[in-house]
Amino acid sequence: GSVANFQPPEELVLAGSDLLWSNFGLTNDAAVMIKALPAGSPTALVPNQNTGVWGISVEGDFVYFSNQNDDTISRKSITQGQPAQVVAAGQSQPWDVATNASHVYWSNFGNGEIRRRTIGGGAPTSEVVVNGQVGPLGIALDASHVYWANSGSGEVKRADLDGGNELVLATGQGQPSNLAVDASHVYWTNYGSGVVSRAPLAGGAVLVLAAGQNQPYGIAVDDDHCYWTTLAQGAPGAGAVTRVPK
Repeated sequence: GSVANFQPPEELVLAGSDLLWSNFGLTNDAAVMIKALPAGSPTALVPNQNTGVWGISVEGDFVYFSNQNDDTISRKSITQGQPAQVVAAGQSQPWDVATNASHVYWSNFGNGEIRRRTIGGGAPTSEVVVNGQVGPLGIALDASHVYWANSGSGEVKRADLDGGNELVLATGQGQPSNLAVDASHVYWTNYGSGVVSRAPLAGGAVLVLAAGQNQPYGIAVDDDHCYWTTLAQGAPGAGAVTRVPK
């Protein structure tokens, strides 16, 4: 069932017993929201963000999020009351965010960069991991690689965590959007063509898991299944969450 009703929510993440999500915002009401599961009331952990909050990721006690309106990556403690802190400024339409124990990574849709900075506060400086991408959207990490979807060129790619050994995993995709990884495969949604696919982490044959979807976007995997959301407004299949065996 529905746990909250906010428009338009973009991405969500579980952190222990809390559910957090980003509200993009339409009229100066963007926010990072939090709700204790199962029965807590949703509240704004980071309120009053104008518009543009999109990517979200949790590492330790901090939630990291992108804001496309002011071109920043920020973080906020989940348990402490201090205000949100900008950890990277001057970005170019930052989209998705992913974290590990040492770094926060993000995709800059506007200038085609994948960037990162060390976890923690301090001066809001960052480094380029890879550049020259075409409309990078979703981003994901595993222990040794960063993965991203180039919506403009129809590619799914990976590189070492420091940007070395860039590798194309899939081409000819229909506006690939969001990504998920497990121990053997990378999974993605093709927003434009309505297809959900996967490929081996080291490259190889692309397998279509589902076709005929209506603007598939968010994606997640567990041990047995691949899940995705569909976004098409007022159309068959809109607002659905669907799964298939992996």
